[in-house]
Amino acid sequence: MTTLDGVLQLDAVADELVHENFTCDTRDHEDHTFCGIMFDLACETERPVEYIEISSVHVRGALGPMTVWTTPGSFSGKHETEEAWTKVYSETHARSHNELVELRLQSPLRLKPGERLRLYV
Repeated sequence: MTTLDGVLQLDAVADELVHENFTCDTRDHEDHTFCGIMFDLACETERPVEYIEISSVHVRGALGPMTVWTTPGSFSGKHETEEAWTKVYSETHARSHNELVELRLQSPLRLKPGERLRLYV
């Protein structure tokens, strides 16, 4: 794909845009235990994008009660302040050490270009 002038060539770019899933391969050597993970999600692009949408996350392990929380911006100073977080998923799941289990969020999360949020699973 050649370099484009954004809005001036929006029709050409729109034909090449597709919906995508992102999978992060996290090798599991079953040599650790954790009770949650916090990570950033950001919409950083120079392409003409209205928003990205996150509808679920996938996990595996000795699951049990699972929750997913989100907070806008940084979690600095918020990691132990429940009021700063919004719960977007809560269900109990059976163990699944080999197969990923989908945690479908109550409502999809949308990020516009330049926006950032934190997830805690």
